[in-house]
Amino acid sequence: MTKAAVPESGPYSLEKIRAMQPLTDSKRARAFSDAELTANAQSDPDNPLLSEDSPTPQA
Repeated sequence: MTKAAVPESGPYSLEKIRAMQPLTDSKRARAFSDAELTANAQSDPDNPLLSEDSPTPQA
């Protein structure tokens, strides 16, 4: 995965935003099957899945 080139701090112009490279490897992300995505989500200890009985998370 590549890191986005982030310009110095301050407001970003539309040109600077368009010039930034994305952090997401979209081609790799689209290659995951539904089963792989589900397995990855279920095995993530930092983000437990919500059930019907789970309370609504508060921001």
